[in-house]
Amino acid sequence: MAQGPPPRAVLGFLGNQKEASSVTLGTILVPAYDLKGLKHAVAAARPYAESAKAKLVGLHVRERYPVGAVAEYYWHAPIVEEFQSGIAQRAEEMRAAFEEGAAGLETEWRQPEGTEVVDLGIQARLADLVVVPAPAVCERTDAAGMAEAVLVGSGRCVLVAPPGEARPVPRHILLAWNGSVEAARAAAIARPMLNLAERVTVLSVGDIAIGMPEPGAVADALRRSGLAAEGRSVAKGQGGVTATLAEQAEMAEADAVLLGAYSHTRLRERILGGVTRRLVTEPKLPTFMVH
Repeated sequence: MAQGPPPRAVLGFLGNQKEASSVTLGTILVPAYDLKGLKHAVAAARPYAESAKAKLVGLHVRERYPVGAVAEYYWHAPIVEEFQSGIAQRAEEMRAAFEEGAAGLETEWRQPEGTEVVDLGIQARLADLVVVPAPAVCERTDAAGMAEAVLVGSGRCVLVAPPGEARPVPRHILLAWNGSVEAARAAAIARPMLNLAERVTVLSVGDIAIGMPEPGAVADALRRSGLAAEGRSVAKGQGGVTATLAEQAEMAEADAVLLGAYSHTRLRERILGGVTRRLVTEPKLPTFMVH
């Protein structure tokens, strides 16, 4: 069936050709919460910083002594000093690893005091792209939770860097589309990444709710704003949405995936192990997410 012009709502979030095509990366941020993961994330961020001539910012939150969470007995000066010494040593290790991995780039190192799980996301709100390591790369057992905290707390485009060697800037991005507000927000906020690609495939898996923009309409809007794009719809395979996305990305020879995170409620995502959580914990390709 022939599709008519894309709705104004679609064109609105994509912007006009002159404005959208000029959007680029200015600041890329790498949260430093795991030493091994930090090295991996810096390597993954480097191609984007070099391509866009962007500043690479390393962010480590120095944890405060948890006075309210420990018994008064542990408030003694030697114990506090030992805690602070450990925090200072960890911060120095993080800083040294960041500077070594980012050598030759325009960089900045930040290490405010605060609560890691909260303040990493807050501080990341000024970045155009946030790069986090896949949990499998990290030594911390709560690495998946940290990546999710940054994703949810920042509201920015977060790249989950899969295990293995650093990948080049993607030339073909698969945009996962289900007609939701989250998908629309992802297309808008991640526009600098789309601008770096040579082409974009807008893909829907399964049925889209009646009245929601179809992939073809979104692709048309992207073409009008200066991108080479096509839209396709496929049925959901037996492995579910995540497996179907991975299969279609491989078939299309896409080298990155972009999607809006948590289209279901976060509670449901956690209970059912939804698409967002699976792609955070087990990314096969570089995966851009926006919450």
